[in-house]
Amino acid sequence: MCGEECTYQAPLTSATTDTPAKISLCEMYKIVPQILRTYHLSLVDGAQDWETHNYWFHKTSGVNTKVQVRNVDEVISKVQG
Repeated sequence: MCGEECTYQAPLTSATTDTPAKISLCEMYKIVPQILRTYHLSLVDGAQDWETHNYWFHKTSGVNTKVQVRNVDEVISKVQG
C-alpha cells in the first residue's frame, strides 16, 4: 500500500479504520528523516515541562523549538555517507 519506499508494515485488522493510519505512518517515515537532514532542531529551554496528548498522532504542548537550516555542505556530506 505504501510503495517500496515505506518499510513499516503494520498489520491490517480492518480496511476502514487502519488503512488511513497505515498511510499516515508511511508518510511520516518518509518526511521525518528529510526534516532532520535539512534542519537542526534544538529545544529553547530543555528544563521546561511539556505534555503530550494522544490523538491521531501524539500532539505536544509546551515545547519551544529553535529551527535552523543546516549548512548545505553538511547536508550533502551526510547524504553521500
